[in-house]
Amino acid sequence: MINKLKREKASKIRLITKIDNSLEVLDETERKVIEYRLIKGYSWIKVSTLLNINNDYCGKIKKKAINKISNKIWVKEQYI
Repeated sequence: MINKLKREKASKIRLITKIDNSLEVLDETERKVIEYRLIKGYSWIKVSTLLNINNDYCGKIKKKAINKISNKIWVKEQYI
């Protein structure tokens, strides 16, 4: 049981490290949108007000940022 918990902990630590590293590929605006919306849980109205960006455009920025970081976190295997 303890070994299983240790493996799970190590797996979570690796995932956190991957997420931290993936955030480095984002520009400042993308990072702020992710921080405000997904980490702090702000509404789209508040995010757009803080960043002085159109509400709909914030959503597009978030989608682009998520695509960028997901490629870094979840390695996609290529078969030749």
